[in-house]
Amino acid sequence: MSEDMTLFGRLGRAMRRLLVVVFVAGLGFAGGWYFAYQRANAGRQALIDSQQSTERQLADLKTETAAEIATLEKQVLEAQKAELERALERAKRRLAVDEVLESLAAASVDVEARNFGRAVQKIDQTALDLESMAPSTDVRRELEGLLKEIRSGLEQLDPSVAERITGLARDLEQGLESSR
Repeated sequence: MSEDMTLFGRLGRAMRRLLVVVFVAGLGFAGGWYFAYQRANAGRQALIDSQQSTERQLADLKTETAAEIATLEKQVLEAQKAELERALERAKRRLAVDEVLESLAAASVDVEARNFGRAVQKIDQTALDLESMAPSTDVRRELEGLLKEIRSGLEQLDPSVAERITGLARDLEQGLESSR
């Protein structure tokens, strides 16, 4: 019996040692797995945080870009508006000049037809149209002087005033062409 006990004792000790080795190995494996899991989890969390940060930056960038686009669109529209307003002013001036030239042409035709009364009315209308165009003071004085001479010639029933009317119309048209 003592030999049996010794055998069982040795076998029990070997089993205990084996159990301790298996336990230590299992503990080592579990610890390694736990630390690897924690590292992977930390990496995953860092990736998620990075992705969220990138998404926030992208959203901020989109907002900034949209604001810049809106500002640029506003600037373009303001520039287009200013350009259109200048074009409208030029068109209005051109229309006023055309009306003056038309009045002068009609006055010239009336003089040729010996209708001096109507020609005086056309010259008076031309003077009003020229005032509405608001030329510079020097130009206005010169035009007023020419129109007074023409009116005076019409009141004297001078048919040669038709040439001065035509000359004034030609000078106005050339002045317009050179100012473009």
